[in-house]
Amino acid sequence: MQFGRFRVAARLARCQGPASVAEPALARDRLPATLTVRSWRPGDRIRPLGLGGTKTLQDVFTDAKVPRALRAELPVVEAAGEIAWVAGVCVSERFAARPREPAVVLSARLARGDGDSAEG
Repeated sequence: MQFGRFRVAARLARCQGPASVAEPALARDRLPATLTVRSWRPGDRIRPLGLGGTKTLQDVFTDAKVPRALRAELPVVEAAGEIAWVAGVCVSERFAARPREPAVVLSARLARGDGDSAEG
């Protein structure tokens, strides 16, 4: 699906290793039937992998040094009202798949004007 300048895709696979913020493998058995792709909103929170608690997306963006101008463009994937992934920035502990677990692997590529795409 197209989200602003990004093309967001999902495919079924088995998790091959540790969680990646570039192409996270989300555990299929912990996901609802439908995922929502949207922009971040003030007050949004995520449970970053390995943190042991929640953090606001604003703090996640600041810590990751994501420029303010780019924040509104980044796809945010929501599952059952919780943030599961912020493209290229953070994946949720709650949804991250373990090795060999059935998963939905997400990707977001920056679409180029010529029809090609680049990782985003």
